[in-house]
Amino acid sequence: MKLFKISFLFTIVLFSSFSAFAQDTLPHGWHLKDLKADGYYGISMDKAYEFVKQKKLKSRPVIVGIIDSGIDTTHEDLKSVLWVNEKEIPANGMDDDKNGYKDDMHGWNFWEVMMAQKM
Repeated sequence: MKLFKISFLFTIVLFSSFSAFAQDTLPHGWHLKDLKADGYYGISMDKAYEFVKQKKLKSRPVIVGIIDSGIDTTHEDLKSVLWVNEKEIPANGMDDDKNGYKDDMHGWNFWEVMMAQKM
C-alpha cells in the first residue's frame, strides 16, 4: 500500500510538471497565431481577418456537421444556433420527413444505431 501511495504521488508530481511546462512555453492564444509571423502553428486568425476586410466579404450562415462525438442539444450556448430539421416533428417516434431516420431534429446518431444492430 505504501508503494502505491508513493507511485501515485510521483505520477501526480510528474503530470503537474508537464502541465506547468506546457503553460510556460506556449503563449496565450498560440492556436490563433501564424507560423511565419509568430513562429507557432496556429490558424493565422489575424491574416484571415485582414483577408476578409481587404476583400470586403460579407458573412453568411454556415451549417457545420459534427462527426466525432455527441453534443448536448439543450446546452444554453448551443440550442439557439443548432440546425433544426423543420420537416421533422420532435419525439413522436416517426420519420416525418421520410428520409429514413426517426426524429432527426438536429442530425442523426449513427453510432447508436450501429451499436443497436450489433446486439
